[in-house]
Amino acid sequence: MTIKRLMNRLLLEPGDVPASRADFEVVSVFNPGAVRRPDGEVVLLVRVAERPRERRTGYTGLPRWDPDSGLTIDWVPDLELERLDPRVVRRKADGLVRLTFTSHLRVVLCGSGRAARNIMDATFRPQGELEEFGVEDPRITPLNGRFYFTYVAVSRHGPASALASTHDFRRFERHGVVFCPENKDVVLFPEKLGGAYAALHRPVCGTPFTRPELWVATSPDLIHWGAHAPLAVSGGEW
Repeated sequence: MTIKRLMNRLLLEPGDVPASRADFEVVSVFNPGAVRRPDGEVVLLVRVAERPRERRTGYTGLPRWDPDSGLTIDWVPDLELERLDPRVVRRKADGLVRLTFTSHLRVVLCGSGRAARNIMDATFRPQGELEEFGVEDPRITPLNGRFYFTYVAVSRHGPASALASTHDFRRFERHGVVFCPENKDVVLFPEKLGGAYAALHRPVCGTPFTRPELWVATSPDLIHWGAHAPLAVSGGEW
């Protein structure tokens, strides 16, 4: 199968998108969910990664979303951390990792899909403990007259897959975690199959019996998922 590249122009750069607060800076805009509305407008839900601007000698600022105070920063002594890469540090005391940035989702209108014509104020921000380290990597599917999107909710409990929906990309309704940690890259099918909703998902095995695989699951209501099975793919690994 041959895939044709439609364009080479960059849609967005970090400097195009404002940070959540003046004391934060956007470091990446990537992994968008994309959908075409009935009026022909292409809408993106873009993952926006940001980090604290401030630098403190001997400390690393680790951002998180607090249910009471919103976006906050934990300043941790460098001596207590092992830096794995620019994005991730490991706490020496317990071996657990933290992110050096946090992510939220921003709505971008793209007209026919070839240019980011309007970066909207509408954002989908983390809420609650299960999203304290950010929301990431949306996948959008039109269903039942609404736009449903899965996303990764990152927290002290690990990366889980949650579900939300919107009618107008201005107001969002959360439907909760639908695949527990560690599971990512969930995408809904755009219509029922055999009377049930269906989704592809990617469970990540902590014990290396296998490489990551693509699985399929079904649901009567988009919330409760079962009949999980690995997807047989001919011609190589996924």
